[in-house]
Amino acid sequence: MTELEINSAVYPYGDCSPAEIEFLGNLILGWKLSKDSVIRRIENSHNSFVAYDHMRQKMLQIVVVKSAEGNKGLATFDAGRTWNTLHGLPKCDKCTLID
Repeated sequence: MTELEINSAVYPYGDCSPAEIEFLGNLILGWKLSKDSVIRRIENSHNSFVAYDHMRQKMLQIVVVKSAEGNKGLATFDAGRTWNTLHGLPKCDKCTLID
């Protein structure tokens, strides 16, 4: 399984829920994936994803989470807890959609 680093996101507004993230990507490499593609890749064990958390100063695993309504979203995971830190990533609007 290939691990991919996420350092950018596209989301509708500032403090969104994990289900509202639309795309995750890598600004340095210039690519982005849809939220559904990232979820599918995690669930099928095709890829794992990590993101650097500046507050904790370490890489965190990106995991699939479900809302109370059953909607799937993405969040970071550390020490047995999920965190909604992805919405703080810079936007990757100009990155190329690869899937």
